[in-house]
Amino acid sequence: MRYATKTAMAAMMITTTCLGTSALADFNPTDELVPVHRIAPLDLDFLFEEDLVRESEGEPFRFALPHESFITPGNDGIWDRDADGRLRWRMRINSKAAPHINLGFEHWNLPDSAEMMVESADKWTLLGPYTNADANEGQLWLPLVMGDDLFITITCDDADRFAVEQDIILTKINVGYRGFDDPNADRGTSESCNHDVACPLCDEWTDEVPAIAMYTINGSLTCSGSMVNNTAQDERPLFMTADHCGLRTNNDQTVVVYWNHENTYCRTPGSSDSGGNGNGNYNQNTSGSLFLTTNSTYDVCLVELNSTPPESYGITYAGWSRGTSHTGGRVIHHPQTAEKRCSSLDYVQSSGQYWNVNYDDGRTDYGSSGSPLFNAQHQIIGMLCCGSSFCSNDQNDYYGRAFIGHWSGLSPHLDPQGTNATSVNTLNPGNLDTGACCVFDSCYQVEEVYCNNVGGYFNGLGSTCGSVDCEDPDPIGGCCTGTTCSVGTQADCGGTYLGDGSNCSGDPCAPDPTGACCLGNGSCFVSTEAGCSGSYQGNDSDCAGNPCDSSEDSFLGLAYSIVGSNLVDDDDPTWTVDVYVVLGEDCRLDAVAGDTTTSKMVSTTSSFYQNQYGGNTSAAINPALFAAFPDLRYDSFMTIGRYDQGDNNLSDIGIDYSDFQNGGAIDASDGSWFCTPEDAQGDSGNLQNESCEAGNGVLIARLTVRDLSASVYVEAVFQGKDANGITWQSPGSISIVSDNCNGTFCDGDFNQDGSVDVADLLGVIAGWGDPYDVADLLGVIADWGCEG
Repeated sequence: MRYATKTAMAAMMITTTCLGTSALADFNPTDELVPVHRIAPLDLDFLFEEDLVRESEGEPFRFALPHESFITPGNDGIWDRDADGRLRWRMRINSKAAPHINLGFEHWNLPDSAEMMVESADKWTLLGPYTNADANEGQLWLPLVMGDDLFITITCDDADRFAVEQDIILTKINVGYRGFDDPNADRGTSESCNHDVACPLCDEWTDEVPAIAMYTINGSLTCSGSMVNNTAQDERPLFMTADHCGLRTNNDQTVVVYWNHENTYCRTPGSSDSGGNGNGNYNQNTSGSLFLTTNSTYDVCLVELNSTPPESYGITYAGWSRGTSHTGGRVIHHPQTAEKRCSSLDYVQSSGQYWNVNYDDGRTDYGSSGSPLFNAQHQIIGMLCCGSSFCSNDQNDYYGRAFIGHWSGLSPHLDPQGTNATSVNTLNPGNLDTGACCVFDSCYQVEEVYCNNVGGYFNGLGSTCGSVDCEDPDPIGGCCTGTTCSVGTQADCGGTYLGDGSNCSGDPCAPDPTGACCLGNGSCFVSTEAGCSGSYQGNDSDCAGNPCDSSEDSFLGLAYSIVGSNLVDDDDPTWTVDVYVVLGEDCRLDAVAGDTTTSKMVSTTSSFYQNQYGGNTSAAINPALFAAFPDLRYDSFMTIGRYDQGDNNLSDIGIDYSDFQNGGAIDASDGSWFCTPEDAQGDSGNLQNESCEAGNGVLIARLTVRDLSASVYVEAVFQGKDANGITWQSPGSISIVSDNCNGTFCDGDFNQDGSVDVADLLGVIAGWGDPYDVADLLGVIADWGCEG
């Protein structure tokens, strides 16, 4: 179910008999001469005790114990030639009395001429041929081989022997000890109450049954899961299971999915036949997946399989619902790796992040974890998390309400077109040319012409017997789910219902026009205008040329403005400069940073003045001290849009200011000073640059420099948002000297126009209290008429 375990390694001895590799490879040894890698029998008593702990802690069902190995055709096994004269490498793996073994090659790169077969010693199991086309990110994980003895065989052209020796490494040998039809496994009555999917309990669920599968992770753990449909209904191989099963990015390639493992007939529930091994097989399987999203709170995990199961498997894609209340339904699962089972529900209740479920017929068991909970409309509403339900009791299970609680993580994959659909029905690719046909009270899945020939009522292409009640048929009509049209009842429509009696003729679900949509992080995707959560660029636009890169129009460079000279009481002549980022209209600045390609540097050929009451950034400049310590106004500090700590939310991280505080430079390839996009101080405003030209930008530093002939250099990476809220980022640098038009030697020239006059007086009065005070007023009066 659900409960599985913490992996602890049993102490055991691994012995290897290695006869060495053949240098000549020109003889044909018998099987007895093939070198053997032997693994000592497992301590079953120890493992079963350990499994009791694992299952009590809710860990996945373990069926095998992993063993690390490093077996290569270059160092192990034997080379010879097969009956056709081709080079052949062989290796034997043995673990006495093991019911099954599976292998993992975490380094797999066969040359084009090569192929691999894996065969049980008793010849009952044969896997392959495997070629390099079967590699998943350089790995290959194989299905189980039944029995305790197997042979690995690789054949190749003579010229490719070296490549095989270097590029194939067997790294995992997983020795089974229970499950998968092990006749010694303790299964019995723990499953006897369950119903096979061939039983009447699942008769109306024939479209959903093929979607559910059993899978293994790392060759040692197993859970249940389901293929799921999406609003595009494009047969994308999305597979959903439970988070606690442990599927992540570091093991998604180890997944092996077993399809259609079912009993061919209905074993009577409660009988010894139902409690024993069935007659299903493991012949239909696929390997490898790509991790997409997971959520532990709602116990859900979604991956995309590396390949779509072959059409011959008849796999379907289960529907789903984001509804908040449900009744009826089924649970379809693989308890303890057994053949697929079906359980009906007594009730479904909402309980926090879970659906609280009690069963009517059937139960779940270890290994059922991750199996889907279907509502009465044949739509998944959650995956099995946990609980205490067994055949021996009537206790409850809990299923994560992932479609409600983790929709933000699931929607990019389950609703790629941004339709905001609340439900989607099951997709059966084999039913695309058929529909539900009601003949009296019975339903048949047939083509329309056959339904008409027998006088039945055809419910429309794509309709299914699972969604039609032939005893009391509801009106049907067209249903648009994204751009796909189907015919069914209004209650079963997971999208937009077109009305009773409507159909899919005339392409009523044709898509809305699409265009490029720019998100706040600068990324671009194509969607409808309604589905764009950012800035829509217009119908028929696309993402060619990166239209969402707004840095070119947002960041216009750096500028500076000389504040004045000798504004502080210092032993050396000084000059003070404000440094700005120049921005486009309505753009803003959020961060000044350094990275590995652009250092964050603020330096001078002389040294910076540092006031004893100042600080590294404007957030440390206290304006209450200006009257007592007027030089504090001209301290050297970093900032975004503020001269002091008033209304200032500036933060910094990762910057070493120690040299700067001693008059030296800031030089770093990591770290930043920044504000959040909600802070007003990052908004651009008016400025006057070094050429006395008006501009638009944000203050990033005030620097007071010793020596009037000294220069200043500023370099960094800058980031902010444009007028549409799209993030821009750009490097920039500037060199600064004190000889320029807005430099002044008049302390009272606050507007920096080169003279102290009534304009400066009015400016001080307009800014009284922030930033100016009585000291500034007296400064204007003292310097009245001064021209710098």
